Amino acid sequence: MNTATYLFDPTPYSKKETRRRHYPRSLSPGVRDALAQLRQTIDAIPKEEWAVRRRRWEELTKSLKPSR
Repeated sequence: MNTATYLFDPTPYSKKETRRRHYPRSLSPGVRDALAQLRQTIDAIPKEEWAVRRRRWEELTKSLKPSR
């Protein structure tokens, strides 16, 4: 096929059908286990503690921003 023929062909390009992937890009079992353990750790921390940590983090980031 001539290069000009397929480069300037007016017919729309038909995209190849993609198969749906399983859970996020097929994570390895070790990564999946680590994420599950992290989720359990996060769930074990009370909401109030998260609020305190978030407030501290926001104060820290605010203090680190250069003042104009």
